Amino acid sequence: LSLALLHLFGRALPQVFREHLLDPLGCSQDIEWVGYDQSWVDLPARDGRPAQRVQSVPGGSHWGGGVSISAMDQARIGLMLMRHGRSDNGQQVISQRWIEAMQEPCEVAPFYGYLVWLNQQGSLFKSAPKSSWFALGAGSSVTWVDQTLELVVIMRWIDAAKTNDCIDMIMSALVG
Repeated sequence: LSLALLHLFGRALPQVFREHLLDPLGCSQDIEWVGYDQSWVDLPARDGRPAQRVQSVPGGSHWGGGVSISAMDQARIGLMLMRHGRSDNGQQVISQRWIEAMQEPCEVAPFYGYLVWLNQQGSLFKSAPKSSWFALGAGSSVTWVDQTLELVVIMRWIDAAKTNDCIDMIMSALVG
């Protein structure tokens, strides 16, 4: 996906991500996005830009490449997703239709939408509401979004086998 986006935008994905998502959300400058040594791509000249050699970066942080982001910035992105693509100041950062499409189950994997894991059948995390959806990353990095509950939870470096237990405690605190 990141390689396709690199060709679509004609420039490095971290630049596009910073300009269109991170800066409008007020994210820090500390985000680091590292590509693999063998991931350099030659982009042809386009739209008045000269040909350039650009590194295609992976989306997650794993095996020596990807994005490294703070829990606070991860929460800012989660809040934007929960707010149907809007920033704190109401700016539409990602279209509401895209946010809705993210939550539509895939035919071959009904527990997966566009880049997010869905709990619509209650099988991903039994203690989470069926309205919940999740971005799951390396190091058991979890962004839990529930628009119905107006809830965003960030969990980092959690023992993956205990994620549902943590969700259960949070839900007990919310409804108890």
